[in-house]
Amino acid sequence: MALVNLTSPDPSLDRPVYDEFNRIFLAWQRSNRIFDELFPPGSNGEPAALGAQQTWSPTVTAQSGSLTTVSATGRYSIIGNLCFIDVSIFITTAGTGSGVLNFTLPVPPAGGVALSMLYGRENFSTGAMLQGYIEASPALARVFRYDGGSVIANSTQMLISASYFI
Repeated sequence: MALVNLTSPDPSLDRPVYDEFNRIFLAWQRSNRIFDELFPPGSNGEPAALGAQQTWSPTVTAQSGSLTTVSATGRYSIIGNLCFIDVSIFITTAGTGSGVLNFTLPVPPAGGVALSMLYGRENFSTGAMLQGYIEASPALARVFRYDGGSVIANSTQMLISASYFI
């Protein structure tokens, strides 16, 4: 674990007091595993900045049938016990896929069902508003149109955002 060294935001602070606080904070970092969870290491092994954006590749599936050609990219940030996600899903060929659209999450959510609502937009053909929810078991996001209908169709792009507890 790399250590964060605090610097005084105000030069008028009493230096011995601030140095003592920094010493205690560094000792706390060494002894608490939660620090690594709040600040996961970046690619260089240093703690990622609070809320630093990371990427993942969601796996996209249909409620029934299978999607012939689909791709997805995602980015996420973790702040405390919240994960914020943005996902772009392209369905070129829907194949036999139908029903609710599912995608995997970058970090497993805390227990429960319908932990958080998600929102989005179908961006290529209809401009329809999207909604959905995040489910803990299995750890998936489930997406459908504003009226409850399926978003699965040929030549569609979905832009989706959500936040959920981890």
